[in-house]
Amino acid sequence: MTKVFASDFDGTLFFRNFVPPRNEDGTPEDFREHLRKAGSDRNLAGFDPEDIEAIRKFQKEGNLFGVVTGRAEPSLRDYLSRQIIPDFYVFSSGALIKDKDGNVISSSPMSAEDARWIFDHLDCVNWSLATNRRFFQSDPSFPLAHASLGPDQLDLDHLQDGEQIISLSMTLSSEDQAFAHLKSLENRPSVHGFANHSSLDLLAAGVSKKTGLETILSHYGVSKALSASIGDGMNDLPLLQDAKYGYTIAKAPQALKEEACRIVDSVHEAMDDFEAECAKASV
Repeated sequence: MTKVFASDFDGTLFFRNFVPPRNEDGTPEDFREHLRKAGSDRNLAGFDPEDIEAIRKFQKEGNLFGVVTGRAEPSLRDYLSRQIIPDFYVFSSGALIKDKDGNVISSSPMSAEDARWIFDHLDCVNWSLATNRRFFQSDPSFPLAHASLGPDQLDLDHLQDGEQIISLSMTLSSEDQAFAHLKSLENRPSVHGFANHSSLDLLAAGVSKKTGLETILSHYGVSKALSASIGDGMNDLPLLQDAKYGYTIAKAPQALKEEACRIVDSVHEAMDDFEAECAKASV
């Protein structure tokens, strides 16, 4: 029977142990070109070749592998295009879900009024806003996404016809400020967020990686008993709680370690364990 494995991206599948390259004039190098040069070298491209091999084997056996991330779509796809082809994507911590061909399975947009309230009440160092059509950054030169638009091009009062706000992320001055902003959201019940260190991801209320995985299992008709997930940040806690087998890594917060069925060193170790547990359960 078909199994589903859902992986967080940053710090779990993709490792930031390299400095984003820049061109001679100081501008960021196109990440697609960087990954083409890097190949499968983990120190350059940020991927573990053993993880990639395990994912491809898992998919070849008829199973589904997907990425469940807090990242917006434009800031992820370039990283994966030459390394992994997921069967599904859960972007923006569950706010936008697509299949491998880019077809929308589900979206849970934020209202323009909520986005405006966030900008009016929560200060930050940098921000990024993703819609279902465009991607905006307060600093468009920052190498977060390819071909992003600047803040002067964002007009919440005049979005394009059919355009929806998917998520809003902020980089803050400290982790304390991130949690203070989370506290402020109590005054806006239609919005909630997830803090990871000094970053804050803001979404429509009720949206999470948990609801993202639930949508995937329902869409593909896969039993929860045949699901696994792995993550390393607090926004992954709902994901671990929802899957039958939830994995985390040694550097994860204590709350994730307590929730996980096992602490592993890598995605491929978790996938091997998941396969073994499923085999035992079927006997």
